[in-house]
Amino acid sequence: MTDGIGFKFSSMVPAFLAVLLVAVLIIVGFTAGATVSGGGSSDLANLKTISVTGNATHKVAPNLVEVILSVETLDNSAQISQSSNAVISERVNAALKSAGVTSEHIKTVSYSVNEEIEYNEVEQKSVSIGYKTINQVQAIMTEVKTTGAVVDAAVKAGANRVSSVTFKLTPTSELQEKRVALQEAAGIARLKANSIAKGIEVDVGNLHSITENAYFYTPDNSINVGSMVKDASTVIVPSDVEITASVSAEFEIK
Repeated sequence: MTDGIGFKFSSMVPAFLAVLLVAVLIIVGFTAGATVSGGGSSDLANLKTISVTGNATHKVAPNLVEVILSVETLDNSAQISQSSNAVISERVNAALKSAGVTSEHIKTVSYSVNEEIEYNEVEQKSVSIGYKTINQVQAIMTEVKTTGAVVDAAVKAGANRVSSVTFKLTPTSELQEKRVALQEAAGIARLKANSIAKGIEVDVGNLHSITENAYFYTPDNSINVGSMVKDASTVIVPSDVEITASVSAEFEIK
């Protein structure tokens, strides 16, 4: 059979039906896949859980101390100010070593030479009072009990300012204490989940998820000695270092 233009419809029908069948099979395949995925999402949505946080804080004795001290010199000549500072700094370094601080634990952390300007009330203007050289030195010790003696030795040798004394943990000790704190926090989270479950008369199932929220390590840097007196003995008593850990946990309800 042909139309007015001359196409044969009888020869096109089988080809059209074949294309239609392939399209139907593809649609059925996509539909079946979507049904399986939806079933999985439904099971997850019906999961009942208890969400809790666990926080643990404990204090440990420090086993490392960092002392920041300075040698400051002032002179009308910048060159003399620098040279005087160098001589005194050498004496301070030698005194630190004699007090038990090893060479690798002594280093300069800051060095500066600046003209000092002050306002002169008589002249009613700002005037130069000389050039100040500051050599700031860091000394690190593992013998915490000797901190006072080390500071005294440095001051007697010519250090005229102690900026800070900070008690810390060695990297190895800090890592160990972090593990302990996280374990304590996780245990507290589990205890809280059990208490909540008991209150609503259900049982705690498997752990669904757990996340570390935060970890804080707080060195004790509360000691600021400032300007020192050479003939005074320094007594420095270290405070404990604080370790804090926090976790969030989600437990299934049976």
